[in-house]
Amino acid sequence: MLTTLAYSASFPAIALGLIYYVSACSGLVY
Repeated sequence: MLTTLAYSASFPAIALGLIYYVSACSGLVY
């Protein structure tokens, strides 16, 4: 139960981190 809540809470942060990382790499490339 707690692990499920932790995963559901951290997943958006991880997704945003990946999006930010990809956008940063794209910014460096362009």
